Amino acid sequence: MTRWPAKQSVPRSQLIIASSAVARMAITLVVTILLGRILRPADFGFFSLIVTLFAVARELMELGTGNLAIREIALHPAREQSILDTLMGLRGLIGFALGFAVLLVAAMQEHAQQAQVLVGAAAVMPFLAVGALATVYQVRQDQGPPAVIVLTLQLAFLALCLLLHLAGAPAWTFAALVVAREVAGIVWFVGLTKRRLGYFVRPSWDFRAIARFAREASTFGAAAALYQICFFIGPLLVWFMRSPAEMGAYSAAFRPISPLLTLPWLLTLPLLPVLTRLAANNRPAFEEQASYLIPLSVGLGVIGAILGSGLSHDAIQLLYGGRYLAGPLSAVNTLALLSLSFTFSIITAVITTFLLADGRERILLRITLIGLAVNLACNFLFLPIYGFQAAAMATVATEVCIFSMGLILIARASILTHVQPCAGSVLVPAVLLFLALRALPETLGVQRLLPAFLMACASIFALLMLPTAREGRRRLSAHNAVGESEK
Repeated sequence: MTRWPAKQSVPRSQLIIASSAVARMAITLVVTILLGRILRPADFGFFSLIVTLFAVARELMELGTGNLAIREIALHPAREQSILDTLMGLRGLIGFALGFAVLLVAAMQEHAQQAQVLVGAAAVMPFLAVGALATVYQVRQDQGPPAVIVLTLQLAFLALCLLLHLAGAPAWTFAALVVAREVAGIVWFVGLTKRRLGYFVRPSWDFRAIARFAREASTFGAAAALYQICFFIGPLLVWFMRSPAEMGAYSAAFRPISPLLTLPWLLTLPLLPVLTRLAANNRPAFEEQASYLIPLSVGLGVIGAILGSGLSHDAIQLLYGGRYLAGPLSAVNTLALLSLSFTFSIITAVITTFLLADGRERILLRITLIGLAVNLACNFLFLPIYGFQAAAMATVATEVCIFSMGLILIARASILTHVQPCAGSVLVPAVLLFLALRALPETLGVQRLLPAFLMACASIFALLMLPTAREGRRRLSAHNAVGESEK
């Protein structure tokens, strides 16, 4: 018998997601600063490898199956347990395959302690399938318990990192702590969910049901997961094709900005239900929203690019002191390139949301697969020549490729027919920010970061207050209100 509390409201759930994401990003940044300063580049690179392996595993286990499970549970509540059993079985199979792959990586290691950490990570991989239980929290709009677990474990991880540092623990123990954190999260999550559901979810090994479930997984879910994986290919290939020290240098730039690269998807998902209704029932209003939101995303993206590329040197200095600032392991240019990727990721997220609302899931998957191929090709071609910075170049090339194809597709679908010449005004705040940053004396060094941050916030506020942006928000709210009243 279920012991779940009453269903929460959607706005409350979205607030919990957004606030926990910000808190998690802040804690992760503190961990990155701490370990980036105290670990040698090679050791920092190994730590980042373990984190990246778990991140990629979660994305590969997702591939749209979570979205499908949420839909099926919402439509057939009585089948919840069987759906969860099948989903966990599917993810368990993926976890076993990933665990075997990580064991192969462990066999290639020269250092015994690092190999042992990788063996521990391989053993945990199949148990990541319990992430399937997150769907029941999403169906019930009850995001609080998972957020509490994640933030508590992150804070405990930070505290234990400090204790290990003060105790003079060897560098590999920090990577082992990542594995221990995953184990603690799995045990806590399973125990909590069992108490709240009133039953224990067990993986189903009905391979017919698993195959059917995998086939029915939403195409967009697969496209979104593959898009996220594109960001993690770089650090993995740097580890395998270059050196652990270069992996550390790349991670010094990648870890602070990686949460921002995926943030646009989180922010655009609430738009999907409204835009889907408009695409089906009010095509002119749907195209009108594109004329507001896509230029707005361009303005936001350009502000991010100017801020990141102009302050990458000062940001690296603030984060790591003199480390990763100059020489062959300098992460300055890598951070600038990844900031440029953030520009395109903002625009791509908005364009993709419109294409999804317009029912173009299959072509979105093809576009993402092409972007993935571009990423792999650029990495394999240029990593041996240009070193770890080539991974950042490949990320930019991937973003440009997906953005360009998405823009062409959305133009051919006549979704941009309502864009007016005044839409160019979205670039004015970015231009003013560029001029203001140029006026800041470089002699200020890291002290430029605070005024630059304040000026960037002012630029974003000015962008959101432009007449076109305000009119777009007003009309979107009106359409959303109409849609809710029709339910």
